[in-house]
Parts: sequence; structure tokens; C-alpha cells
Amino acid sequence: MKKLIAVITLVLSFSAFAEKKTVSFTYSGIESYGRSYYACDYVEYQTEKMLELFGATQIDVSCSGGIQFGSMWPVSIRATFEAPTLVGNEVAEVKKIEGDFSRPACGLNTTIVKRLLPSFSNVKVVKKSDSCAFASSNYSYTFEIIK
Repeated sequence: MKKLIAVITLVLSFSAFAEKKTVSFTYSGIESYGRSYYACDYVEYQTEKMLELFGATQIDVSCSGGIQFGSMWPVSIRATFEAPTLVGNEVAEVKKIEGDFSRPACGLNTTIVKRLLPSFSNVKVVKKSDSCAFASSNYSYTFEIIK
């Protein structure tokens, strides 16, 4: 009986280890001086790129709203993924992301970062500049990512 309980406990602990995380949010596109709309394909791609940068696996991102069939709506994003679990032998990498006039979407991209970060204990923001008056505003993040 004790062995059975030990096996059940072990199975449950491994199940908890592999538990997927889900983050959902809506981005309305309101900047200080205007409103920006995005196609869901772009929003899904940007979210997936950020999840991969942070070390997520088993990524599934879906989006609704956005620019479609002549209509423009805020985008709603739902991301399901597995975040890395730290075990003590990891190495820290420094990664930087940035956007400017040639790579706009300041508000969207900084919102994606801010919404995903709480799910990753392996990611630390070292430096940031994320004030978005316009979609084309400059932004940057420097992360220390433990992998």
C-alpha cells in the first residue's frame, strides 16, 4: 500500500511539473495619440516569438478580432505553453528586443511582454524603455534568460 501511494504521489508530481500555463488578454490598440489595429496572424506570430525567446515549449497561440473582412476590432490573445522549470544547472543568456519606426507596434509588443513575463521565473528584465506614445515609438527590453 505504501508503494502504491508513493507511485501515485510521484505520478502526480510529474503531472504538476508538466502543467501547461495559459495567458489571455485583449489589446485595444489605444496609444497616447491614436489607435492601432493589427491582423491576428501578426499578433500570433509576435506572441509565439516572445514565448520562444523566453524558453517556452508546446506553444499554442490563438487570436480573435483584429483586422478582418473590412472590420477592425481589438485583438484577444490566448497562449497556452509550458514554461521552463529551473533545476540549478542553467546558464543565463542576455537577449535584447527593440522596435522603432521601421519595426512598429510598440504598444502591442510591450503589452505582450508585460502579459507573458509573470509566467516565466527564468526571465529577468535588466533594462527597459517601453513608453509608447505612438505605434512607431522606440522600445527596448534587455532580458537575462536562464536556460
